[in-house]
Amino acid sequence: FWKASDSLQSLTFSFEIVGGIAAFLLVPPFLVLNEIYRRNGRPSQVMVPAIAAACGVRILEFTFNAGVRMHSNWMVKKWTLTDQDLKAVTISFFTVQSQGTWLFAMDYLFLAFGQISAALLTYKCQNTMPRWWGHLGMVAGVIGLLNFLVELGRLGSWLRMSEIGFLLQAVDGFILMPIWTLALGCKLYSASATSARQLMDDDQRGGLATRD
Repeated sequence: FWKASDSLQSLTFSFEIVGGIAAFLLVPPFLVLNEIYRRNGRPSQVMVPAIAAACGVRILEFTFNAGVRMHSNWMVKKWTLTDQDLKAVTISFFTVQSQGTWLFAMDYLFLAFGQISAALLTYKCQNTMPRWWGHLGMVAGVIGLLNFLVELGRLGSWLRMSEIGFLLQAVDGFILMPIWTLALGCKLYSASATSARQLMDDDQRGGLATRD
């Protein structure tokens, strides 16, 4: 176990760092999206706090796991340990890891709340985001809720729930989330370009009216 953990340490940290950065980068677009909904008379009190909370949990998870794994791998690699010592370190490692099970599963829950809230606002507000984007966000949100339950279910059946969790995370992380976030970015870019053209037109009209 410890040899595999040490060999995969860099890869694991890379994925966790990317996950933390990706979660952080979700916050600004949702602030802009909430402003668009607010101008349409439908501001959300849940969407932005939920996304920000998911970002905070993801960053906390990265820092927690980095500390535990680096220190445990260092102990096993550098110290002279007997078989009993290795068993004790392994048990301690899993015990410490289990302390964050509920907390670190909350990122799926908060992200799901944010996505479902955005989907519901998309259905209510016309001419904001396309309805298919709302449908996609609703599906991703439901999968996020299932991910949360599966993470907690690992305490009952680790192997079975790990397999289910891997499948759900693959569908959500490699298919739904990329499409969902790219569509959001493209729509916000288009909206910002349109708003900029409107402001320029207003300034030009204002200048012509002043000269007249």
